[in-house]
Amino acid sequence: MMILSTSKYFGHIISVELVSWSICIGAILAYTLYFYEQRVIGSIIRSLLQDSTSPENSKNLKDIGKDRLIYKIALKTSVSLHKYIAVVEGESDVDIYSKKMYIDSQNVSTLEKKYRKKPKTWTYVLSIFILLLLGVLLQIFLPMGLEYLENY
Repeated sequence: MMILSTSKYFGHIISVELVSWSICIGAILAYTLYFYEQRVIGSIIRSLLQDSTSPENSKNLKDIGKDRLIYKIALKTSVSLHKYIAVVEGESDVDIYSKKMYIDSQNVSTLEKKYRKKPKTWTYVLSIFILLLLGVLLQIFLPMGLEYLENY
């Protein structure tokens, strides 16, 4: 096991294994956030792109069939949604879930490129499996490679 002693500076030990697992876990978390962005937020945007690209055709979450809790949380917290979705004027006293929304015409082409297709769940699961496999391979071969370089 290759250990980098940082106790002089930080009071603990950092190992190659810890660093490689941290990289893998960080990659898994980043991919999970990307998948959420594409799956949940993309679902709202794709629904609005089909029907609501002007104030006259604006719809709320219930109108587009997205009135489940996960979509309500996304609408409340997502910066991406607030950046691209416009709310109909005069809807200020209505709660956020009932507000009529539409996608401004200047954002349509950008959003069609970004959210054009829904990601497949099996690709997400396969990617996570590959990242975990990469983590295991790093655990096996990285210390051996570093030890080889040290002895070379």
